[in-house]
Amino acid sequence: MEMTRRQTVAALCALAAAASLPHAAADAKSKKEKKMRPLGIQTFMLKGPLDKDFQGTLNQVGAIGYREVEAHSFFGRNGTDFRKALDQAGLTCPSAHVMLDPLLGTPGLTDPATVEMLLQIGAKHAVVPVFPLEKVNFAQTGGDMLKIAQAIWKTGADMSLDDWKRVAHRINETGVQLAKSGLTIAYHNHNLEFAKLSDGSTPLDVLLRETDPAVVRLELDIGWAAAAGVDVVAFLHQHASRINQVHLKDTTEASGTSLKFTPARLGEGILKWDALLKAINRAKIEHLYIEQEEPFKATAIEEARIAFEFMSKRPELKA
Repeated sequence: MEMTRRQTVAALCALAAAASLPHAAADAKSKKEKKMRPLGIQTFMLKGPLDKDFQGTLNQVGAIGYREVEAHSFFGRNGTDFRKALDQAGLTCPSAHVMLDPLLGTPGLTDPATVEMLLQIGAKHAVVPVFPLEKVNFAQTGGDMLKIAQAIWKTGADMSLDDWKRVAHRINETGVQLAKSGLTIAYHNHNLEFAKLSDGSTPLDVLLRETDPAVVRLELDIGWAAAAGVDVVAFLHQHASRINQVHLKDTTEASGTSLKFTPARLGEGILKWDALLKAINRAKIEHLYIEQEEPFKATAIEEARIAFEFMSKRPELKA
C-alpha cells in the first residue's frame, strides 16, 4: 500500500518523537534528581592538622567534598591570606567562633579588627562559643586542658539567673553593633546551658527570652544538647525561627549537664538522624557543620572523611 505524502510526514514525525523519548526521559529524570545540601566542618575538629599544614589540610577538606568551614581560630593569619587559602581549597567560611571579650591575647568581638577580619574572610555570622570567661582564673590551671575545662564549667555552673541576663544583654548589644557591618550574632551551646536556674528556666531559655529575635540567633550544638537529655527534634521545632546553624555531632549517652561528654561517630551514638535531619530541613537551618569531639578512633582528617560519607548518603539532606 502506497503511503500518501501526509502519511509519510506523520510517520517520520512519530519516529522522531520516539527517538527523542529516551532523551526526554533522561532530561525529566535529571530535573527530578535531588542535590545534596553543602556540608561544612568546624575547624576545631581539625585543629591539630591545620596547625601543622593549614593549606594542605584545607585542600584535603575540599577534596573530601566539604564546601564550608566554620572557623574556631584564624590560625595566626590575616584576612587576605585566610581567604586565599579557602579559595584555593574550594571552600567558603560563612561563620566563625569569636569570644565576646579578648582572651589570652586573642581580640574579642568588640574589637574593630575582628570585625574587619570576619568581613575579609567572607563570614556572615559571628558565633559566641561560650559565656564570658572573665571570672575564670586561667593562671591556676597551669595550662592543663582538663583543669581549664573544669574551671570553665564551674564558672558556668555558678552563674545565677541575673548573670545570664547580663550575658544576654551583652550579646544583644554586640549583635546590634555587628549588624551595622552586615554580620549576625549567634550563641553556641554546650550542655550546661540546659541546667535549671532558680526560677526553673535554663540559661538557654534566658538567652533566647532576653535577646531580640531580630538580632540574636542560636547555633544549636546537637551533640551537647542530646548529652543534656534534650529532645533535639522537639527543640528544633519549638525554636526553628531562632536557629540558623547547627553542629552535627553524636554522643553515646545523655550524661546530663555536667562536664562529661562521651563522643561517638555520626550514626554510632544515641541520635536518631532520620528524624533529626527531617527536623533540620523543616526548620530551614542555613548551615550544617560536622564536628566530632576527641578522642578519635582514627586521624582527624579520616574522621572528617567518615563523617562526610555518613552524612552525604542521607536522603534527608537532598533537596
